[in-house]
Amino acid sequence: NAVMLAKLLDGQPGIVTPFPPVLNQVLIDCAPSRLDDRAAHQFIAGVCRAVQANGETWIGGTTHKGRPMARYSVTNGATTEYDVKRTAQAIIAVVGARRG
Repeated sequence: NAVMLAKLLDGQPGIVTPFPPVLNQVLIDCAPSRLDDRAAHQFIAGVCRAVQANGETWIGGTTHKGRPMARYSVTNGATTEYDVKRTAQAIIAVVGARRG
């Protein structure tokens, strides 16, 4: 499911998954590169809050090699392909809205 989510997200406008998922973790690089570190952290925090607020899924912020990113973990064996597709749609919509 993590691999499927990464494939659904990678290459969407403003979204990069910097490497294939390891086990159940997907890193999501979606902050505009023009932002400084503080602004990028704020952007990622806003994306995470908005995704959480819509109630579809939960993602959190992290830092990878100094770059702020969002992190999604598949933590339940009951997660289905349908759930992953809905999660991807929610993340894509929020990132698109925030990037304008």
